[in-house]
Amino acid sequence: MQLREYLTSNKITIEHDFNSITYENLENVLGKEVWICDYRCGEDIFKKPIRSISPIKVKVFDAETARKNIYYSPIYFKEIKGDKILSSEIAPCDNTGYRGRSGVSVNIFESESECQRCYGNQLMKAKEQYDKEFLNIKSLYDEKISWIMGQIKGEK
Repeated sequence: MQLREYLTSNKITIEHDFNSITYENLENVLGKEVWICDYRCGEDIFKKPIRSISPIKVKVFDAETARKNIYYSPIYFKEIKGDKILSSEIAPCDNTGYRGRSGVSVNIFESESECQRCYGNQLMKAKEQYDKEFLNIKSLYDEKISWIMGQIKGEK
């Protein structure tokens, strides 16, 4: 599930004002351990993915306690490795947002198996994008090679 769905399913009330958004009952999620993942290619598949987070177990924290700015969200995550909480902060939304429109949220799950399944689906979707682009590139190069071969044969 995405961030907004995660918050509302945990009975977080979201109130919009002209200049701000307030969240009530945030304590319902703070300190919880959940699983997150995300893999999405950008429009240019030759560049790195927009976001690549393999399934990881994380703990939920209040965005007001973060060292960095957390945009479009009242929470952020820290990865759990064994019995330690790592210091790196993971924002729920990526940086594809602009002004009033938030970026895309990571996928948030209560169980590892759901997270693994979602991540696998995202990877398959990415593979389809790469396969499609590969065929487009192959077709382009086949045309160029064919033209070159025609030029070579025409010269003899």
